[in-house]
Amino acid sequence: LEQAGAHVMYGLVGLKTHAKAVLVVRADEDGLRRYCHFGTGNYNSSTARLYEDVGLLTANEVLGADLAALYNTLTGFSQAGSYAELLVAPATVRSGVIERIQAEAAAGPGVGRILFKMNSLVDRAIIDALYEASAAGIEIDLIVRGICCLRPGVAGLSETIKVHSIVGRYLEHSRIYCFGGTPKREVQLLIGSADLMPRNLDRRVEVLVPVLDEACQQRLLEALELCKADDTNAWVLHSDGCWQRRDPVTATDMQEQLHNAALRRCPPPEIPGFANLMSRVRPEYRGERTAAMLTPAAERGSPLPAIGRSFQGPRSPLASPTGVVTRCMATVAHRVSRSVLRFAQRLQGSGGEHSG
Repeated sequence: LEQAGAHVMYGLVGLKTHAKAVLVVRADEDGLRRYCHFGTGNYNSSTARLYEDVGLLTANEVLGADLAALYNTLTGFSQAGSYAELLVAPATVRSGVIERIQAEAAAGPGVGRILFKMNSLVDRAIIDALYEASAAGIEIDLIVRGICCLRPGVAGLSETIKVHSIVGRYLEHSRIYCFGGTPKREVQLLIGSADLMPRNLDRRVEVLVPVLDEACQQRLLEALELCKADDTNAWVLHSDGCWQRRDPVTATDMQEQLHNAALRRCPPPEIPGFANLMSRVRPEYRGERTAAMLTPAAERGSPLPAIGRSFQGPRSPLASPTGVVTRCMATVAHRVSRSVLRFAQRLQGSGGEHSG
């Protein structure tokens, strides 16, 4: 990176920088504006082919100011301070999550709700808070791919808690924390890099960001509901600590549905000669993305009926201060396809010759 001209900073001594965030300061016509991306996964083209992750692309001024303050801390230009919206470990992630759990418990049964998706659940303080919320009658659903130290379904302790894991084609890597969202209570959604483990909460720099846009919230909620409905790749954790594969009653495959929905949201533009160029790619290297490109728009069919409306529409530009980017496995293929499109345009402009 340094040889390429990047200025590399190594963060705070004693803490691993695990947060995934990008800050771009751009001189727009009306002045300087901060553009931020917060992700749950690494900016790595190799893992992006294998991991499921989500991210938020936003021009929200408050989030931009928070992220700028975090970068000033990481680069040594200022001391750590407080943040208006972000939860940042090791300072505020644990306490912020516990406060929200307690708020749902105080709301009471039928009003409060908790729905988490993460890699691992180990932190004792958060587990105890979840037990207390369960004792208060709050419905709790946990989607945990890896280690889970909580025992669900234990009488008098965790009767309202359900835990399941999804193990399929892609590695489930996103961290989504949902509070509320019932008819009587507004939803709060956080995404970010932090699993609920002591190493993440005490020995790493982590970031959880609130998702404020209603359309983005709806998209994440539909993804979480698909996770709950999955009975193809899902395993259920019982009170004795044993995992059992869920019986395939409806044959719902969350990963397949989200994968196909991502492809449908990003149809390739119609460019003369593009189909002819892509037809030269060897069939074994084409895959689903290329097959979709070579299929005329009228023959691609209607969106999957099992996907909610927010998954069916075409990808829109940044129409509001916040906008969500769901980084499914099609992301890398989409970037490659855009490079191919630019290459095709250069070919057409040069009469078919290219010396690059």
